Amino acid sequence: MNVLMMTLFLILAVIHSAWFIRRRIKRNRYQQIHQTEPPASFSPGVALYISGQKTIGSKQLTATLLDFVRGGNATLHRDGPSSPVVRFEAVERPVESPSSILLFDFLFHEVGTGGVLYVEDLYTFTELDSGRNRFLEVVDEWQEQIESELSELELLDLSPLFRKIGVATHLMMLFLMAVLLFLVPLFGFFAFILTVVSFSLFLLESNLTDRGAELRAKWLGYRAYLHTMTDAEDTGADKWTAHFVYAVAFGLLTSLSRAFPIREASELSLRTDQLPIYFYAAPGTAALSAESIQMFRDVDAAFDHGIHGEAAGLDQGINDIGLSDS
Repeated sequence: MNVLMMTLFLILAVIHSAWFIRRRIKRNRYQQIHQTEPPASFSPGVALYISGQKTIGSKQLTATLLDFVRGGNATLHRDGPSSPVVRFEAVERPVESPSSILLFDFLFHEVGTGGVLYVEDLYTFTELDSGRNRFLEVVDEWQEQIESELSELELLDLSPLFRKIGVATHLMMLFLMAVLLFLVPLFGFFAFILTVVSFSLFLLESNLTDRGAELRAKWLGYRAYLHTMTDAEDTGADKWTAHFVYAVAFGLLTSLSRAFPIREASELSLRTDQLPIYFYAAPGTAALSAESIQMFRDVDAAFDHGIHGEAAGLDQGINDIGLSDS
């Protein structure tokens, strides 16, 4: 009986090992792929999810709000030339992404009033427990919508067969291991170590499909490009703005500032037909707006307050938006 149980355990262990090796070889075809622009027209929240950042944080929310402006769904205004008070105004709902529609309606018509959102509205809305609970409820629903969108695009398998089979076979290994610990302690201890390692690796396996894994490699390549960018290439205003929005999402503002020097608004003339992210310093060159950097810090801190409550504060929000590329 002992030999039979040990043999069965080893067979399951070999099958799992062969599956892991085959899957690694297959997925290793999709190494980090160099990208100098976003590989798909995804919202920042979707882009971060497929890149491996599944936990919703303030940077996803901040970048998505900015992406509404970039996509023409909202406009951004400052109350005066040197005023720190900014407001976002709804223009039209996004139509292609259910997750974007959900967040757009919530921010502009629940948190904000009449399609107008001030940063202070985020603090006011989440000041009471009822408002913060509603905020967290929407964030959870937003994540579920992102997963559904990726599933519909056949980039994510929400209920993969390998997961079901793997759980069943690992439970069998756990049972065999528990019995063998009493009957054959030395082999049982070996089985315990092997089961823990195998189960841990299995639980860490991504639910991305092969297409999703390939696209993930492209997004990681684009992230690496933003992280290592050293010169603000003359790629046009739209691409510069996209770089900034996704840099906010990935937490890479410091990296981007190496390519875009930061200037005060009084030094240069601000472009009014783009996000107030940059100025044209000269033909083909640009600089980041110091006022805009501060605005993004404030927005991020407000979202962070909604997620983490009073304990997080402004410093945590600034850290999350990526002023250090840690």
